[in-house]
Amino acid sequence: SLSVELFFYLLFPFLILFVKHLSVKQVIWIFLAVCAISQIVHSILFSTLIPEQRNLLNFFPPFHLNSFLLGLAGGAWYLANSTRRMINQSINQVVLLGSVGIVLLAITLREYGSFFPRKFSMDAGLLAPFFLIIVLALALDTTNLSKRLSHPWLVALGDSSYALFILHIPFLWLFTRFLEMTGVSIPFGLTFSIHVTISILLSILVFKYVERPARDW
Repeated sequence: SLSVELFFYLLFPFLILFVKHLSVKQVIWIFLAVCAISQIVHSILFSTLIPEQRNLLNFFPPFHLNSFLLGLAGGAWYLANSTRRMINQSINQVVLLGSVGIVLLAITLREYGSFFPRKFSMDAGLLAPFFLIIVLALALDTTNLSKRLSHPWLVALGDSSYALFILHIPFLWLFTRFLEMTGVSIPFGLTFSIHVTISILLSILVFKYVERPARDW
Protein backbone atom coordinates (compact mmCIF):
# COMPACT_ATOMS: atom_id res chain seq x y z
CA SER A 1 0.00 0.00 0.00
CA LEU A 2 2.81 2.43 0.82
CA SER A 3 4.48 1.72 -2.53
CA VAL A 4 1.21 2.54 -4.29
CA GLU A 5 0.88 5.83 -2.40
CA LEU A 6 4.50 6.81 -3.10
CA PHE A 7 3.99 6.00 -6.78
CA PHE A 8 1.03 8.39 -7.00
CA TYR A 9 2.74 11.11 -4.99
CA LEU A 10 5.58 11.13 -7.52
CA LEU A 11 3.25 10.87 -10.50
CA PHE A 12 0.67 13.49 -9.51
CA PRO A 13 2.67 16.64 -10.46
CA PHE A 14 3.36 15.26 -13.93
CA LEU A 15 -0.33 14.40 -14.41
CA ILE A 16 -1.29 17.96 -13.48
CA LEU A 17 1.11 19.31 -16.11
CA PHE A 18 -0.43 16.91 -18.62
CA VAL A 19 -4.11 17.65 -18.00
CA LYS A 20 -3.86 21.43 -17.53
CA HIS A 21 -3.76 21.90 -21.31
CA LEU A 22 -6.68 19.54 -22.02
CA SER A 23 -10.42 20.08 -21.94
CA VAL A 24 -12.54 18.26 -19.36
CA LYS A 25 -13.97 15.96 -22.07
CA GLN A 26 -10.47 15.05 -23.26
CA VAL A 27 -9.36 14.31 -19.71
CA ILE A 28 -12.38 12.08 -19.08
CA TRP A 29 -12.10 10.11 -22.33
CA ILE A 30 -8.33 9.64 -22.08
CA PHE A 31 -8.56 8.49 -18.48
CA LEU A 32 -11.48 6.14 -19.26
CA ALA A 33 -9.45 4.58 -22.08
CA VAL A 34 -6.46 4.08 -19.77
CA CYS A 35 -8.73 2.51 -17.14
CA ALA A 36 -10.28 0.12 -19.67
CA ILE A 37 -6.87 -0.97 -20.99
CA SER A 38 -5.59 -1.41 -17.43
CA GLN A 39 -8.50 -3.68 -16.51
CA ILE A 40 -8.10 -5.80 -19.65
CA VAL A 41 -4.35 -6.27 -19.15
CA HIS A 42 -4.82 -6.98 -15.45
CA SER A 43 -7.57 -9.56 -16.11
CA ILE A 44 -5.37 -11.38 -18.66
CA LEU A 45 -2.46 -11.57 -16.22
CA PHE A 46 -4.74 -12.35 -13.27
CA SER A 47 -6.25 -15.37 -15.03
CA THR A 48 -2.87 -16.83 -16.02
CA LEU A 49 -0.93 -16.47 -12.74
CA ILE A 50 -0.86 -18.78 -9.74
CA PRO A 51 -2.49 -17.47 -6.50
CA GLU A 52 0.78 -16.26 -4.96
CA GLN A 53 1.62 -14.18 -8.01
CA ARG A 54 -1.94 -12.84 -8.13
CA ASN A 55 -1.49 -11.32 -4.69
CA LEU A 56 1.68 -9.56 -5.87
CA LEU A 57 -0.13 -8.37 -9.01
CA ASN A 58 -2.91 -6.81 -6.93
CA PHE A 59 -0.37 -4.56 -5.17
CA PHE A 60 1.52 -3.58 -8.33
CA PRO A 61 1.18 0.27 -8.41
CA PRO A 62 0.45 0.81 -12.15
CA PHE A 63 -2.70 -1.32 -11.88
CA HIS A 64 -4.07 1.08 -9.27
CA LEU A 65 -3.56 4.01 -11.61
CA ASN A 66 -7.06 3.47 -13.06
CA SER A 67 -8.73 4.35 -9.73
CA PHE A 68 -6.49 7.38 -9.35
CA LEU A 69 -7.26 8.65 -12.85
CA LEU A 70 -11.00 8.10 -12.39
CA GLY A 71 -10.83 10.25 -9.28
CA LEU A 72 -9.06 13.00 -11.20
CA ALA A 73 -11.60 12.79 -14.04
CA GLY A 74 -14.48 12.95 -11.58
CA GLY A 75 -12.95 15.96 -9.84
CA ALA A 76 -12.42 17.73 -13.17
CA TRP A 77 -16.04 17.06 -14.16
CA TYR A 78 -17.36 18.30 -10.82
CA LEU A 79 -15.36 21.54 -10.92
CA ALA A 80 -16.28 22.20 -14.56
CA ASN A 81 -20.02 21.74 -13.98
CA SER A 82 -20.55 24.12 -11.08
CA THR A 83 -23.48 25.80 -12.85
CA ARG A 84 -25.27 22.49 -13.40
CA ARG A 85 -25.11 21.04 -9.94
CA MET A 86 -28.78 21.64 -9.17
CA ILE A 87 -30.01 18.17 -10.00
CA ASN A 88 -33.10 16.22 -8.98
CA GLN A 89 -32.35 15.02 -5.47
CA SER A 90 -34.67 12.01 -5.77
CA ILE A 91 -32.75 10.77 -8.81
CA ASN A 92 -29.47 11.54 -7.06
CA GLN A 93 -30.47 9.42 -4.06
CA VAL A 94 -31.54 6.54 -6.31
CA VAL A 95 -28.16 6.67 -8.05
CA LEU A 96 -26.40 6.79 -4.67
CA LEU A 97 -28.32 3.84 -3.22
CA GLY A 98 -27.96 1.87 -6.47
CA SER A 99 -24.17 2.33 -6.50
CA VAL A 100 -23.87 1.38 -2.83
CA GLY A 101 -26.02 -1.68 -3.50
CA ILE A 102 -23.87 -2.78 -6.44
CA VAL A 103 -20.69 -2.45 -4.38
CA LEU A 104 -22.15 -4.43 -1.46
CA LEU A 105 -23.52 -7.09 -3.81
CA ALA A 106 -20.18 -7.47 -5.59
CA ILE A 107 -18.30 -7.79 -2.29
CA THR A 108 -20.81 -10.41 -1.12
CA LEU A 109 -20.70 -12.44 -4.34
CA ARG A 110 -16.92 -12.29 -4.26
CA GLU A 111 -17.01 -15.06 -1.68
CA TYR A 112 -18.72 -17.36 -4.15
CA GLY A 113 -16.48 -18.14 -7.11
CA SER A 114 -19.32 -19.48 -9.23
CA PHE A 115 -21.04 -16.07 -9.17
CA PHE A 116 -18.09 -13.70 -9.53
CA PRO A 117 -15.96 -13.72 -12.74
CA ARG A 118 -12.65 -15.40 -11.95
CA LYS A 119 -10.75 -13.40 -14.56
CA PHE A 120 -11.26 -10.11 -12.73
CA SER A 121 -10.08 -8.88 -9.36
CA MET A 122 -11.86 -6.22 -7.34
CA ASP A 123 -8.53 -5.28 -5.77
CA ALA A 124 -7.34 -3.33 -8.81
CA GLY A 125 -10.01 -0.70 -9.38
CA LEU A 126 -12.84 -2.81 -10.77
CA LEU A 127 -15.36 -1.11 -8.49
CA ALA A 128 -13.74 2.33 -8.75
CA PRO A 129 -16.45 3.72 -11.11
CA PHE A 130 -19.15 2.93 -8.54
CA PHE A 131 -17.13 4.45 -5.71
CA LEU A 132 -16.67 7.56 -7.86
CA ILE A 133 -20.44 7.74 -8.44
CA ILE A 134 -20.99 7.45 -4.68
CA VAL A 135 -18.55 10.31 -4.01
CA LEU A 136 -20.09 12.56 -6.68
CA ALA A 137 -23.64 11.74 -5.55
CA LEU A 138 -22.74 12.70 -2.00
CA ALA A 139 -21.05 15.89 -3.25
CA LEU A 140 -24.22 16.80 -5.18
CA ASP A 141 -26.56 15.95 -2.30
CA THR A 142 -28.50 18.81 -0.69
CA THR A 143 -30.80 16.76 1.54
CA ASN A 144 -30.56 16.03 5.26
CA LEU A 145 -28.07 13.29 4.44
CA SER A 146 -25.36 15.81 3.55
CA LYS A 147 -26.19 17.84 6.65
CA ARG A 148 -25.79 14.76 8.85
CA LEU A 149 -22.52 13.84 7.16
CA SER A 150 -21.28 17.40 7.80
CA HIS A 151 -21.15 16.82 11.55
CA PRO A 152 -17.75 18.04 12.86
CA TRP A 153 -16.82 14.62 14.21
CA LEU A 154 -17.55 12.93 10.89
CA VAL A 155 -15.62 15.63 9.04
CA ALA A 156 -12.66 15.06 11.39
CA LEU A 157 -12.78 11.32 10.66
CA GLY A 158 -12.87 12.04 6.94
CA ASP A 159 -9.96 14.47 7.15
CA SER A 160 -7.85 11.96 9.08
CA SER A 161 -8.79 8.96 6.90
CA TYR A 162 -5.58 9.16 4.85
CA ALA A 163 -3.43 9.13 7.97
CA LEU A 164 -5.52 6.22 9.26
CA PHE A 165 -4.94 4.33 6.02
CA ILE A 166 -1.18 4.79 6.34
CA LEU A 167 -0.76 4.29 10.09
CA HIS A 168 -3.18 1.56 11.21
CA ILE A 169 -1.04 -1.37 10.03
CA PRO A 170 2.33 -0.10 11.38
CA PHE A 171 0.63 0.64 14.70
CA LEU A 172 -0.85 -2.88 14.75
CA TRP A 173 2.64 -4.32 14.22
CA LEU A 174 4.07 -2.24 17.06
CA PHE A 175 1.15 -3.01 19.35
CA THR A 176 1.43 -6.75 18.66
CA ARG A 177 5.20 -6.67 19.23
CA PHE A 178 4.67 -4.80 22.52
CA LEU A 179 2.25 -7.45 23.75
CA GLU A 180 4.71 -10.20 22.80
CA MET A 181 7.61 -8.47 24.57
CA THR A 182 5.63 -7.86 27.76
CA GLY A 183 4.01 -11.31 27.72
CA VAL A 184 0.56 -9.76 28.12
CA SER A 185 -2.31 -11.83 26.75
CA ILE A 186 -5.64 -10.10 26.19
CA PRO A 187 -8.78 -11.22 24.30
CA PHE A 188 -9.02 -10.43 20.58
CA GLY A 189 -12.06 -8.21 21.09
CA LEU A 190 -10.17 -5.97 23.52
CA THR A 191 -7.09 -5.93 21.28
CA PHE A 192 -9.23 -4.90 18.33
CA SER A 193 -10.97 -2.15 20.32
CA ILE A 194 -7.67 -0.71 21.56
CA HIS A 195 -6.19 -0.87 18.06
CA VAL A 196 -9.13 0.92 16.44
CA THR A 197 -9.45 3.60 19.14
CA ILE A 198 -5.77 4.52 19.32
CA SER A 199 -5.37 4.37 15.52
CA ILE A 200 -8.22 6.85 15.04
CA LEU A 201 -6.97 9.22 17.75
CA LEU A 202 -3.41 9.03 16.42
CA SER A 203 -4.62 9.74 12.87
CA ILE A 204 -6.58 12.81 13.99
CA LEU A 205 -3.51 14.15 15.81
CA VAL A 206 -1.29 13.49 12.79
CA PHE A 207 -3.74 15.28 10.50
CA LYS A 208 -4.07 18.27 12.83
CA TYR A 209 -0.42 18.76 13.75
CA VAL A 210 1.48 17.27 10.77
CA GLU A 211 -0.57 16.77 7.61
CA ARG A 212 -2.58 20.02 7.62
CA PRO A 213 0.34 22.32 8.56
CA ALA A 214 2.51 20.63 5.89
CA ARG A 215 -0.27 21.01 3.30
CA ASP A 216 -0.79 24.69 4.16
CA TRP A 217 2.97 25.31 3.98
